[in-house]
Amino acid sequence: MVTNNPEHRGLLESLTKHLPPVGSAAINKSAPKSKKTKAANSKAAAPVQSEDRNVRFDKIDKVNAGKLNREGYLASQSNAEAATERFDKWDSNENGFLSREEFLTMGKKQLQEALTRFWLPLSPEYRGAGG
Repeated sequence: MVTNNPEHRGLLESLTKHLPPVGSAAINKSAPKSKKTKAANSKAAAPVQSEDRNVRFDKIDKVNAGKLNREGYLASQSNAEAATERFDKWDSNENGFLSREEFLTMGKKQLQEALTRFWLPLSPEYRGAGG
């Protein structure tokens, strides 16, 4: 498994620093931690889907404004420094807010880019071993 390979562990950890946190714990830091089963832990490691991002947007947008300001977005993130960089990158029209579209599109794009950078060098086609 890729996550058990020591040479990949550092890369995976660096990728996770640049992605939004997954799950309700990222939104509600005061939520009590519960013991999770092995199945629940494997589910949390699954890639984030658009519906999940829609739900996260709604949780962060507490006043139902349809957009996220920097302060509200940063308050919902576990790594303020990485979140600040993400906010600036995702705010494509530079209006100081993240629209739902920016949040969904740029977050998904960043995840896809990260996965491509990681998986492409590992693919047989990339290494010239394709058939």
